[in-house]
Amino acid sequence: MTSVASVAGALLVVCAPQVAHGQIAAETELPEIEVTAPAEQAPAARSAPSQKSRGPAAAASGAAPAEPDALPAGAGIIQTTAGPVDGYRALTATSATKTERPIDKIPQSIQVVPRSVIDDQSPISIDEISRNVSGVSGTLRLQTPAYDSGKVRGFFSEQRLDGLPITYNPGFRDSTVNIERIEVLKGPTAVLYGGGLGAPVGGALNVVSKMPLDERRTEIGATIGTDSYYRPYFDINQPLAADGTALFRLTGEYLDAGSFIDHIETKAFALNPTLMLRPGDATRLTLQGRFSRWEQPEYQGLPAVGTVAGDFRVDRSLFTGARGAPDAHSALESVTVTLDHAFSKEVDTTVKARWSRSDLAEVGQILVGSDGLMANMPMIPPSRWLATNGFLDQDQDEFLIAGDMRFRSSAAWHKSTLLVGADYSRLAANGAIVLDVFRGGAGFVDVTNPTPLPFVRPPKAPDTAVMDEREVVVSQGAYVQLESTLADRLHVVAGVRLADIEVDSTDYIDGTRANERETRVLPRIGALLDVTERVSVFAGYSEGLTSYAVVGLRGTPPPEASSQVEAGLKFDLGGGLAGTAALFQLDRRDTPVGLDAVMIGTSHQRARGAEVDVIWQPTPNWKILGSYAFIDTEVVSATALIQPGARRIGVPEHSGRLWIDYAFDGPLLEGWSVGAGLYAASDQAVDPLNLFFTDSYLTVDAKIAYATDDWKITASAKNLFDEDYFVSHFYLGGRVAPGDARAFYLTVARTY
Repeated sequence: MTSVASVAGALLVVCAPQVAHGQIAAETELPEIEVTAPAEQAPAARSAPSQKSRGPAAAASGAAPAEPDALPAGAGIIQTTAGPVDGYRALTATSATKTERPIDKIPQSIQVVPRSVIDDQSPISIDEISRNVSGVSGTLRLQTPAYDSGKVRGFFSEQRLDGLPITYNPGFRDSTVNIERIEVLKGPTAVLYGGGLGAPVGGALNVVSKMPLDERRTEIGATIGTDSYYRPYFDINQPLAADGTALFRLTGEYLDAGSFIDHIETKAFALNPTLMLRPGDATRLTLQGRFSRWEQPEYQGLPAVGTVAGDFRVDRSLFTGARGAPDAHSALESVTVTLDHAFSKEVDTTVKARWSRSDLAEVGQILVGSDGLMANMPMIPPSRWLATNGFLDQDQDEFLIAGDMRFRSSAAWHKSTLLVGADYSRLAANGAIVLDVFRGGAGFVDVTNPTPLPFVRPPKAPDTAVMDEREVVVSQGAYVQLESTLADRLHVVAGVRLADIEVDSTDYIDGTRANERETRVLPRIGALLDVTERVSVFAGYSEGLTSYAVVGLRGTPPPEASSQVEAGLKFDLGGGLAGTAALFQLDRRDTPVGLDAVMIGTSHQRARGAEVDVIWQPTPNWKILGSYAFIDTEVVSATALIQPGARRIGVPEHSGRLWIDYAFDGPLLEGWSVGAGLYAASDQAVDPLNLFFTDSYLTVDAKIAYATDDWKITASAKNLFDEDYFVSHFYLGGRVAPGDARAFYLTVARTY
């Protein structure tokens, strides 16, 4: 490729006929409705998800709905359990402010991927979904669910569930059956969110769950595909009381799939029961369960030498681990309780608590090269690596609770909402990494002609334990936020959080104990001005504070801080064309620097860039989504290993996405639709020293679907032209992994 910048930029240029905006009706389980104000209802009652409700529903966070006159009305706007959606365009998002505020009035770059996009594209992973948003990538599908390696604006992000963390995102991470939408927050979200390891400092992908509906409905389906891919699912909604006071929904799916990688077979399941009780118009109690498990042979990726560098090339489907090793696994059990109550139209509250228990194990033979566990270079040139038997065992218990209250007021010159809240969380984790590298390992592997080596699980001993720790992270905070619309044109959000993080760690290898604690005041301020009825400009500043994950590094680094400044514009130009463009600078300080699973220093790192996200829906038949991001990352300073000016691992400077979907409406083709998409990315740094880089690439996806009131059949192709490419794989400091090979899938679903 000559210039991915020009390719990705060109993705946004599409020609199609124009008609008036507001005529798009997305495929969804809910009927089309008008968004009008309900008469004299309390906020909690208005937010109850209902097929019959004519008011905008609040999302699963329990936030109060938006002011009805702030939302556009139109025949194409449909109601979901997470808020109103116009085709591919979600009109509200609760993640940014914990209120159901229209996105075009939030002084922040926030993007939403609603269920309508997921249904049209038939993605098989969160990574694939996240590529619809500029500057965002998800965690590698083959990576063990032991940590998040997805990125937002060049830094590691955090995947949350209904606003609350489940640290490390264990279990069936890529389950999609229970997703209503994904709301992407870019940069620090510290003012409103704590829990887990602290407040996100780089960004967050907030997965919003499906909620129960008022009417009985069942959907059963399955996806089959290349490499023995089999993924059945179900979505059962059953009201338990005729008057709507008790609703129940159960979703679940199972995965049994091979891979284009030798020896890889993945098995996983997820089960998500939700019970909603509405004893009165002002009160709602929601109980959500989540039970999931994932297992697969441990996939460590491939070295840079032999794939993107060196004088030889290995087969991209090579599995370098021990075929006789037990599967890696990751499991999660959690219960979430949410209470919403409205004291009046002006005052309401939400209290949310979650308990989760998770465990994970990574077992296999890990390559060791002349550069240590990064293993990008051979131990013995040209192509021999040492293989060490090893395992990681870890378990976590996590409890958190968060509560807030909203106070609304209005006058001739303003409409305001004051949010006051607090949260507390405690995460207790035990983790150990054991390797027999100092005992000689399992032997040497020539990756050009690999011979399987026997796997023997090494005992935990002084010469095998790389890490053996217990960490207890307590994160707590109190916050206040004021949202105001002044003179109907200036929209201001200002808030402050008093954040406190304490990390208490015990190192069982040397018997030492360490404690790190930091308390900080974290501000957030932003303003958006409606320049015209169709164009607004915004600017904002925010800070974040978090601790570092237990997995992967021995040591207790200080809490990591971040700050971001951004500015941009939001537009709705008519004819179905709307979007956001932004410039940003994001700085992270005290970011840990690791070598061979040991923390050896800290660093100050920075990302600067520009982004644009556009949705164009010119007629009821066309839905077009486009995005582009330019991200320049660098290490500003570091106390060890990394040189100033080095690029961050796994961040392309240029990336872009285009998806076009067309629904036929003629008498012969009614119910049929076709779609196609491109994703392009420039080269990525593989290792922290920037010795190796991947090449740029472009992939093409396509689909054809037929739908009736009862049936939907979708045939899709991923990487249609079988682009041969590699991506950065954040495994023990940085390796590469082959991009997904060409694959075909068929999904058949029946609705009752």
